[in-house]
Amino acid sequence: MDKYQAFNSELMTLFQKMSTTFSGLQNNSGLTCLNECGECCLSPQVECTILEALPLALEQYQKGEAEQVLEQLKNSQAMVCHFYQAHSADGKKGRCGIYEQRPGICRMFGAYARRNKSQDYVLGLCKLIREKHGEDLNGIALTYEHDMAYWRQLMNSIAPALSEHLYPINQAFELALEHVLSYYHFSSMKKVLES
Repeated sequence: MDKYQAFNSELMTLFQKMSTTFSGLQNNSGLTCLNECGECCLSPQVECTILEALPLALEQYQKGEAEQVLEQLKNSQAMVCHFYQAHSADGKKGRCGIYEQRPGICRMFGAYARRNKSQDYVLGLCKLIREKHGEDLNGIALTYEHDMAYWRQLMNSIAPALSEHLYPINQAFELALEHVLSYYHFSSMKKVLES
């Protein structure tokens, strides 16, 4: 197993735990994302690390599509997630085209915990979920496991160099693809030279 596969294996295990934790919070509180909502997928403010985009990059490489996807990303001026599949004319309804490989931010968003100035956990919510449920959202038990910062630290511990910066999501995908393609290109060249 090479370093990127090892990073990916550890990250996907963490992503599974993350998904279970945040789905549990959202389902137990009733604060799930709205059906077919694509608002966050349409936002140019969504950012992730190169590491978070690594599962997608590896899958695209294994399918032989990494160079094609990288070219599409480089030529695109779109500010929305490249892998969002819109189902409505205005684009606000749709679905994730890479759901199993989606970045950590996509697994954590919707309903989560964050610390306020007093360092207490408070509920962070998507604007649309908050509007649907109103302001009376007291009584939801929040712990460190619901805190985005906690999961960011865990991701950072896997590969600090790949998780030290947040990038707009399409740029993170692009950079992850470049890392993977460069790594495997040089690995194959090294094997040729050593034979």
